[in-house]
Amino acid sequence: MRSMHHLPALPAALLVGFLSVASLHAQEGAMKKDKGAMQDHASMAMDEPMAQGKLSSVGDHKASGTVHILNAEGKRQVHFTSDFSIEKGPDVYVLLTNGPKPVHGRSVTVAKLSRFAGEQSFEIPANTDLANYSHVVLWCRKYSVSMGQAELQAGGMMGKEGAMMEKDEGTMMDQN
Repeated sequence: MRSMHHLPALPAALLVGFLSVASLHAQEGAMKKDKGAMQDHASMAMDEPMAQGKLSSVGDHKASGTVHILNAEGKRQVHFTSDFSIEKGPDVYVLLTNGPKPVHGRSVTVAKLSRFAGEQSFEIPANTDLANYSHVVLWCRKYSVSMGQAELQAGGMMGKEGAMMEKDEGTMMDQN
């Protein structure tokens, strides 16, 4: 029986080569993982809400959940999070308004609500100046009644169109 000290040089060289390749693969895997984490972080920053609000019920109509204004992939969206729910109703639309009730000619219809619960997003018309709107309202056209509303508060990346936002000692300030 041979002792380990007398192993031919070839198997030892193969072992060293194998360990080098294994180490290389481990490093590549770690680099891919780091790159994926950076991409995830970048996409989270892109989806950081420009504004957000909590839905509240209006009258006898039950509404709850969170609504965000997002800029996702260059498109602004009204986004309802997974905790969103509203009682079913006919002809319910998502509106941007400058108060808890829509005013004819001063509100923007974003889209007809597709589901009454769960996460969903609706693209905001491209020419909409978000600085003119402070609320998301869920409006039943058939009965001309508000079913839910959320007052929007500035999020981490909120910037009024036509105004510059600058970071100054940890606070956001409008520059006119």
